[in-house]
Amino acid sequence: LFKLKEKILKAIATKYKNKLLELYKKYENRTINSTYVKKELFDIKNRQIKNTCLSILSRLETQDIHDLIKEQYNSSENFSDKMAAFSLYLKSSAKDKLDLLNKEQIKAEKNLVHYETFLNIVGLNESSDSIEIIKQVEKSKAFKIEQTNSTRALYSTFASNKHKSLLTEEGLDYLTDILIKLSKVNEYVSVQIINKIFGKIDFLEKIDQVRIVKSIMELFKTLDKNKTPSVYNTVERLLNNSKKAVKSYKISAGKRV
Repeated sequence: LFKLKEKILKAIATKYKNKLLELYKKYENRTINSTYVKKELFDIKNRQIKNTCLSILSRLETQDIHDLIKEQYNSSENFSDKMAAFSLYLKSSAKDKLDLLNKEQIKAEKNLVHYETFLNIVGLNESSDSIEIIKQVEKSKAFKIEQTNSTRALYSTFASNKHKSLLTEEGLDYLTDILIKLSKVNEYVSVQIINKIFGKIDFLEKIDQVRIVKSIMELFKTLDKNKTPSVYNTVERLLNNSKKAVKSYKISAGKRV
């Protein structure tokens, strides 16, 4: 479904590029003279339309669109507009996007709310190098795995991006590594991720069930029932309740069910 959605959006961007650019420009600077509340509501709707147009256009991955996204990031005084552009640029194939990442990270680390938003965008990033980017960000001194807000913003959002974290080998390996580290310092967030991401693996294709149960087993082997009881019990309950997935794993491993 994700791939189909991207294909449809790219087709729309290709066919209606000029119209989308026209709409983007139209809603870029629209405003009204009214009360504060009405003006804010008007501006919010304009930004939603404008950023939707920019998001669709970003599927083209052309230099002129990269320039347009970067221009919005650099010139916008509105935080949501700036973050929308940052997210799209990070997802793109632009050659200088890591420079923009570093620039934004330096600013974000000075403000807790800004930093949490920054981590959330990095965690949700869907680019081909998204995991490398996350690994780069988590090496920063500002990122502390013990802080729930930071781990939820970066790790939980990455985990929620299931077509990346659950259905690709690279993503699943990284998610497993995250949970192995996180379970030792933050059981609360670890249990949230496990329940949310692995809770319905019986409904997946058998080939995915095998990969996922294998990763869960790798995590389970690292857990100490006495030191991390919440995570241990959650994983044990998950395996007991995911009968179809565990059966697929055992058959694949050549074990008797």
